[in-house]
Amino acid sequence: MERLLLIIDPQHAFCRLKGSLAKAFGHGELAVIAERVRALESFLQGYPYPNEVVLVRSEYSPGQFTGGDLGHPFSRVCVPGNAADCEWCLSASAFARKRVVTKFEESAASAPGFLEGMQALAGGGLSQVLVAGFLTTSCVLKTALDLRSALPKSVEVGLLEGLTASRASSYVASAGNVSRHEAALRKMQSAGIRIIPPVRGDTRDVRHGHSPQARRTCPYRKESIC
Repeated sequence: MERLLLIIDPQHAFCRLKGSLAKAFGHGELAVIAERVRALESFLQGYPYPNEVVLVRSEYSPGQFTGGDLGHPFSRVCVPGNAADCEWCLSASAFARKRVVTKFEESAASAPGFLEGMQALAGGGLSQVLVAGFLTTSCVLKTALDLRSALPKSVEVGLLEGLTASRASSYVASAGNVSRHEAALRKMQSAGIRIIPPVRGDTRDVRHGHSPQARRTCPYRKESIC
């Protein structure tokens, strides 16, 4: 296996109006996320390497991110049994032949054996790990940083910028400062993570970066995304 695509937290908790994120911080916070979910769904339907995709889901404890305050609307985010949060926000067709990893903290590194498995793949010829999903400022950021720290430099870690998103408020820059989303991108870039922007053009698919014909043969390596 030469490449691996990790999709972080494509769950209702972060992507749907009935999820904890929208309930706790307002429906408007999902504006960018909703668009990226649609882009991600389209991307997966045409992705030529379905066996090289891993879906990462979260299972958290009550009050894990609210300081133990169980009355806070975010206190049951991705708690097992909370169907409004734990369901996938992608259609069933997006899951064909996909592997699933369950994490218990923000980073996928919290999944038992995850980093060890990634290091074993690196020793077996893995040369690129691509990260997409939600949220850029937290789980995506921490997963990408942990991967970069754990894997040899011969393995490229890249972020598919057009297939990840943050809360809408994270894109707003305060006076004299960059936005939280931009700060997360810069932190990843400074750590050696490649930020891969969406390819745009009249004859190229915005989400895949190539025409349908080229998409079938694109190696999805360093030049662009397929």
